[in-house]
Amino acid sequence: MKRNWLKIESRQGGQVAYTMNLFFTTLFEHFVKTIGSLFYNIIVFVIPIDENKTVYYSNGGTFRGNPKAIFNEWLIYNKDCKHIWLLKDKPNISTFITKANNVAHCKVKSLRALYHLATAKYWIFDTQSPLGILPKKETIYVQLWHGAGAFKKFGIDSLGWGKKNKGSWLVDNMRWDMLLCSSDNIVHIYSHAFGNFPNNKIFVSGLPREDFITQNKENIKIFKERFKLPIKQDFILYAPTFRDDDRNSNTLFEGINHLTKTLDQTVGLRLHPNWLNRFNIGANLLDFSKVDDLESLLCATDILITDYSSIIFDYSLLERPIIFYVPDLDDYNSYRSFYCDYETFVPGPIAKTKSELLRAISNYNYDLWLPKIRELAIKYHKYNDGKNSVRVLNKILSIKK
Repeated sequence: MKRNWLKIESRQGGQVAYTMNLFFTTLFEHFVKTIGSLFYNIIVFVIPIDENKTVYYSNGGTFRGNPKAIFNEWLIYNKDCKHIWLLKDKPNISTFITKANNVAHCKVKSLRALYHLATAKYWIFDTQSPLGILPKKETIYVQLWHGAGAFKKFGIDSLGWGKKNKGSWLVDNMRWDMLLCSSDNIVHIYSHAFGNFPNNKIFVSGLPREDFITQNKENIKIFKERFKLPIKQDFILYAPTFRDDDRNSNTLFEGINHLTKTLDQTVGLRLHPNWLNRFNIGANLLDFSKVDDLESLLCATDILITDYSSIIFDYSLLERPIIFYVPDLDDYNSYRSFYCDYETFVPGPIAKTKSELLRAISNYNYDLWLPKIRELAIKYHKYNDGKNSVRVLNKILSIKK
């Protein structure tokens, strides 16, 4: 069960207040959803498709990831196409809208978003449709998925979250015209995780966002300067994945905060989009959670500390140290589970306590782990040639309805 973040002054009175708040919130959301659905259906019926319009949505309503890489490539390919981003927050104008006059954005949950979704020729998403609606038959719905490789279970394979949301996944999946997958070795996993999705609609390619890493892997100094990090000192990035509840969050952050007090290295934090603004970050921990340019941040990172995140597949392309901090491994395995045996799969030392984490960093053996990091990169990336964005865009444009 997710934690109730409402502050309750008294047990009885607080519970009544929470229940009433939940009731009215649910009622309001139902009202908005009903009105929105009616508006969307009217637009779908009345206004034709705009053949030159593409709508983008990245996980959490951000401007990042595979959709961003395709967007950048599309601007080069065809400057006349209209590009609409569905965002949770306003983007950084200097990096977003200055490239072309035909680029716009709107709030995810808005009538403008519904209008653009109803009239776009292409939907370029890397997660489920955020509003629970389906496109017109003429619209080409492309699923780029936000995770690389296959590690922790996802989609309907997930023991907890996936089973609970199976119905909504299957409804959304049935309208995808293309699903991106990073390797031939995991096509069967992607197919099953998304409700036996047809193999002939799964396109295998390296991920568009990873072109940047491939092209800039040797430029660590440039990116350290961009993020104002010490050049001659190792930068350690902690990037935990999202948990469906927060039972173990204190343990996770205690371990990392311990590092900031013990090590001389600079330590940074990168939270999953679903965890933003939910924790008090230690004063000595640099928070990069809201930086959209994750690929640049990875290029500036000397050592990655993570847990069950698919970020390891992106970072493996840099061939740098990865350490796995997993104090809640047993809990996570029982709730989410993996496609493999975790302890033999990961390409780095495993730490379950603060002291083990410190030893893993101090005693890290690069020569021992490098072959396994390279093996991971090769197995889970079909291409590593810096041309994934072009390859995937060409595939999208070749789809016929």
